[in-house]
Amino acid sequence: MKKLVIVLSIVLAVFALASCANARISKPASSEISVTLLSNPTTGYSWSAEVEDENIATYIGSDYDAPNTEGIVGAGGAETLHFRTENPGTTNVKLIYSRPWSGEVANSHTAVITVNQDLTGSITVNY
Repeated sequence: MKKLVIVLSIVLAVFALASCANARISKPASSEISVTLLSNPTTGYSWSAEVEDENIATYIGSDYDAPNTEGIVGAGGAETLHFRTENPGTTNVKLIYSRPWSGEVANSHTAVITVNQDLTGSITVNY
């Protein structure tokens, strides 16, 4: 009787694990998309982004690439804004070039992020 109970317990455990394994939903890993805009942080301005629907994409930060302008102080470069795709769909993004401490906005653009089923995406900036 003990053997039968042990065997039944093992069989039930295997079926329970198998049904849990079948119930798992796998989501592809998120991917990243980016957009590059002219920028000059020596003036105190930098780009930020406000994503309308963060279930579709999230803003994860930016990088600044200074130009190779030896001897030219205060020359501008390019700032690349990075977004992580989360789920398929389309969302609007507001790109803001401002002095964060003062709220002074020098420029802004709207953009649209489109995320495909495989979480690849694209961003289109409306200038």
